[in-house]
Parts: sequence; structure tokens; C-alpha cells
Amino acid sequence: MSNSAKTHSNLLHPGREYVHALFDATRSPSDIDYEAFYEGTLLATRLVNTPQGLQHDYSFYFGKTVPADTPSGFLVEWGPDYLPYQYACDKAIGELTAVDIRAVERQRILLAETFTFEVHDNIPPYAQTAIDKNAAGEWISTIRIHQSVYTDALAKKSSPEQNARENLKVACIFIHEVAHAAHKCLFGAVRDDWYEDSHIAEAGFEAVVRLFGFTPKFSHGWNTWTTWQCRKTSGPYDLTKIGRKVWELPDEAETWLIAPEFVMKLSEDEFWEGEYVQRGAYALVADDVPELCKPGKEDDYVYQAIPLSIRDLFRTEGPSYAKTKYAQYASPERQLRRRPDHDERFRKMPSVD
Repeated sequence: MSNSAKTHSNLLHPGREYVHALFDATRSPSDIDYEAFYEGTLLATRLVNTPQGLQHDYSFYFGKTVPADTPSGFLVEWGPDYLPYQYACDKAIGELTAVDIRAVERQRILLAETFTFEVHDNIPPYAQTAIDKNAAGEWISTIRIHQSVYTDALAKKSSPEQNARENLKVACIFIHEVAHAAHKCLFGAVRDDWYEDSHIAEAGFEAVVRLFGFTPKFSHGWNTWTTWQCRKTSGPYDLTKIGRKVWELPDEAETWLIAPEFVMKLSEDEFWEGEYVQRGAYALVADDVPELCKPGKEDDYVYQAIPLSIRDLFRTEGPSYAKTKYAQYASPERQLRRRPDHDERFRKMPSVD
């Protein structure tokens, strides 16, 4: 398949004139200088409107949910909130219709009414999404951005590279946490679902990794790509609750340095009005990814760690991997995803005296 936007036509205009309602200032406390986040949320807007951003959200909203294998270490006593599910859809990047895209946008606008942003210093870095019910009994999420993220965004940058790095960090944090809010909006206070064959159920990382093929990592002034799924997770994750087949994961995530030029171009209008318009989804894929997606790499862990939707961009023939592997997940009526009404797996055993 050629690396051209013509092959993957789901391109929305990358204009600079607006920040999406998902990242809008009206969802921020009045004591925040929202201008600190403006460039980052503008980048977030552009990223979620790319072909891969649209495909991710279409899968999330209009894919199908099925019961999944129980994660290792799962205990029935944890209750139905922890029953594992997975979801997928049969449409690859670029296969969405105009009607599909409008349906995604409708759900995004509805989602934007269900959460607010706050800045906190008593949470793990970089952010956290909490959920509760309002007076009307509706689920409402609060996305809490760590004070250090706000302070860094507010600070005057010493170079264009530092500014671009900060923009990408803010964009990824907002996209990550909005993905958690979306899951809570659909299903309430229950655990995330696995996306396709992922080993770890973590909606935020899934939303970001499906933009680039890898997940950006920001620490100590270095920008790196990471596969993020590994047994030694750095975040507050209990793999006995959100992991499956964890023995197949490496102990630590693979990392690659991100070229500064890649980070900087994402904050430049010239990129969005030039290379992105010409190359579409391919313009956002990390430089190391195409080589790792070549035929013959299928048994490699890193190949498996790259999302199917990104690998699909580099297939050389035949129908999309999504069509081949997830045909049974098709949703021609674009029914909003939900969990099965009845799941017989959760049965508390009677107590024994």
C-alpha cells in the first residue's frame, strides 16, 4: 500500500482556528490560565481528528464488546465491576465513511458534557480521572491534571523544541484522560476493557498508542517512544486485575529515542497544512514503526505490541487485517457499544459453614 493520503481519505481539515469541545476552556476551573494549555489542546484536537484518531474513537463507540478471558489472578470476590471484556471493530484506518465520522463527532460532543478539568497536586503524575454521580444520577468525570503539568505548561519556554515537547506532553495527557472519561461515560465506574488483543486494559494508553504506533514518554528532558505494555509497569497498575497472558509480556518496555524534528513538526502549521495533507495517517507514525511492521516480523514481541490498526497501514496486499480478524465485530447499524446484558460468569459461590 502506498504511503499517501489518497489511500486513507479520512482527513479533516487541520485548521488552527478552534480547540475541540473535548479540550475546551469551559471545562476548566476559572482560576486556571487556560492559555497555558492552549497549544497542547490545539495539538490534541488535530491528533484526534487524524484518520487514526477517528478510527480509534469509532472502534471505541461502535465496535462490539464481548466477554474476554479472565486475567491471571482474578478473584470472583472483586465483583462484576471487574469482569473482563474486550472490544474491536472491523474497520481499518481510512475505511470510515462520512456518516461514520459524523457519528463519532456526535458522541464526542455528548462526551464533552460529562466531565470537567481540575488542577491538583495530591495525585500521581501526570493526571487522574475520577468519577461520581451528580444530583440527577448521571455519571460525571473529573479529569485532574497534576500541578506540575500546569506549572510546566505555564512556564516560559527557552526554545522552540522545549515548547513543542511541552505541547506534545499536554496533548497526550489530555487525550489519555479523555479516553478514560469516555469509558466511564459509557459504562460507569467499572474497569476498562481490552482493545483487540492487548495484554493490558488501559483506555488512556490505547488512545495514544494508536496515533503513533508507540507511546511518547517524557522524562528528564528526553523524549522516547515506548511500547508501554510490560510486566514491570511504572504506573499504579495491578496486572492481576487488568492484565491477561502477562507471561507473554517482556519484563520491561522497549524504548526508542524520538527525533526532535518529529516532536517539533507536530506544533508547526506548515506540517499540518503540508506533509500531513499529503501523507495522511502515515505522517504521524513513528519513524521506527514501518520497519517493524514488515512481513516476517509477526512472531516478534514488538510487532505484536504495535496496534493492529497501525500495522494495517503497512500491509502489502489483501483486505485489511481488521476485516480479516474482526469481521464478527462489524456494527453496520452503528449501535453504541455496550456490555452484554447478562453475563453468567459472575456467580458468587454459596458460603460454607
